Amino acid sequence: MLLPRSAPASRGVSSRALEALLDRLEATSVECHSLMFVRGGHVLAEGWWAPYSATRPHLLYSLTKSFTSTAVATSSGCRGTATGVTAPSGRCASSSRRATWSSS
Repeated sequence: MLLPRSAPASRGVSSRALEALLDRLEATSVECHSLMFVRGGHVLAEGWWAPYSATRPHLLYSLTKSFTSTAVATSSGCRGTATGVTAPSGRCASSSRRATWSSS
């Protein structure tokens, strides 16, 4: 099942902010293969850098860790940027609305 597509503004996201992010990625030479912005179950923007495309299979290594850490942070209510990563499996402790990770 494909996610529905929506204009960023219809979901409270600034198109200018998305453009600024893309500009910054280009300016800092971050190597991206693709990006997808999703909010509220709707795809707001998506794109691929050559030679990648939506139809080209792409190998994803260690993606499970990314999904797991996102799920843990989301379910525990963490907000902000994770700092102080000390162990692969940690628990989130919210402090001043900023996520921190500890090994206990």
